[in-house]
Amino acid sequence: MAKLSFIVRLRREPALGQQYIVHMQLSHKSKTRYIDTGMRVGVSRAAAGRLRVNFSNETGMVTPSEYGYIDKNRRLAEMLDRSYLAISGGNRMMDDIDQLAAVIKGEGLEGSARVKTVLSECRRYAEGLERQHKDAELYVGPRGGVRRMGAEYVTNFLGMMDDWERMMGDMRIEAVTPAVIGRWVEKLSEKEYNGKRLSPVTVGKKVGQLRSVFRELQRNGHVFPVDPFAGYKQPRHNRVEKAIDLQMVRQWAEHTPCRKSGQEAIDMWWMSFYSGGMDFADLIKIDWRGDLVKYVRQKVEGRGDEVVVPVGDEMRALLSKYISPDTGRLPWTYMHCRSMSQVIIREGRKCGLPAWFSYKSARKTFAQLAMSLRFTDAEIDYLLGHSERRRGVIYHYNSVSIDDARTLLNAVAMMVKDEQEARRWVAQKRGWI
Repeated sequence: MAKLSFIVRLRREPALGQQYIVHMQLSHKSKTRYIDTGMRVGVSRAAAGRLRVNFSNETGMVTPSEYGYIDKNRRLAEMLDRSYLAISGGNRMMDDIDQLAAVIKGEGLEGSARVKTVLSECRRYAEGLERQHKDAELYVGPRGGVRRMGAEYVTNFLGMMDDWERMMGDMRIEAVTPAVIGRWVEKLSEKEYNGKRLSPVTVGKKVGQLRSVFRELQRNGHVFPVDPFAGYKQPRHNRVEKAIDLQMVRQWAEHTPCRKSGQEAIDMWWMSFYSGGMDFADLIKIDWRGDLVKYVRQKVEGRGDEVVVPVGDEMRALLSKYISPDTGRLPWTYMHCRSMSQVIIREGRKCGLPAWFSYKSARKTFAQLAMSLRFTDAEIDYLLGHSERRRGVIYHYNSVSIDDARTLLNAVAMMVKDEQEARRWVAQKRGWI
């Protein structure tokens, strides 16, 4: 098989300030040919000796130089793609090294289709993130924090790309296997930042970002020989999501944040609470202009049933501060989920709530208070949007009406203000007294 490598050939009499010429060296048997890549680099003589890229015929793996010239030069990248196609396309050109050199230079082009590599697909995915970030800014308008949060999200993704390029180089996406991902996880685990190694959760986030690129390729019809992330389990935070008791709920209701972003995050928590523990992804996609809203929980989409949620007075008061009169939607996107969750945790600590308090606590707390008011499991499961609500034969015959759902939501909202009054009201509604 032919061997490809990029080397720096010095001029015969290099003068001060001159640039070196980057050539591609192609060798087969006893023959060697040099292909001018069109690159000119101004590096020291010592650094020129280290500027080398090895090309693997078997995996298509490219180990980039420490200076990053190879990846940034479009002409060289195209030649690299043609090199792989020429070598992997058939051995008929191996005996004619001049013909192979012509194919690589694009003169005898036989199949110049763009090869999909990890870095090229990551760049395309990053461009999509940037466009989505700009659309989110235009959609949100003057609200603070959007530009900063969106830029942070894109920056973290680009940081993942840099880690991959530095540790693994570039390679065809078909060459990424579970073993390759395993080696990358090991290298990431050994990486140090400010004297400390990356935590397993941070490593998992980087792997999750790369997995998003591969999942998008699969949705677009690309078929992988082997799922690169088969068997990989992404580490999660050991945060235990629990409900807070009624005293803590009232303490949280009386808390006043110092910043506008804090108030928005707290209002988002209460909107989840007053809507029956609705997830962030569902809150932001619903048209809230009516008295009844219908949705299928995104987490169980395709498996869950449609839920009809009545909009109570407390929920309407919160929505009136944020929803658009044209679309009826809240002004946030899913990119805000992380930042708002962090603000809720921070404000919860200021309020004196436990360390495990989070956005999900709204859902847990709603269910806990509803159970304490003696509502049935079927009614609670209905508003929570669970995908499987049939825990017994009775669930086949029991249906939850809109009046039942409205009674549950109003009772839980009333309980925050006056527990005894809420219990008496529920007892009257149910005919217990």
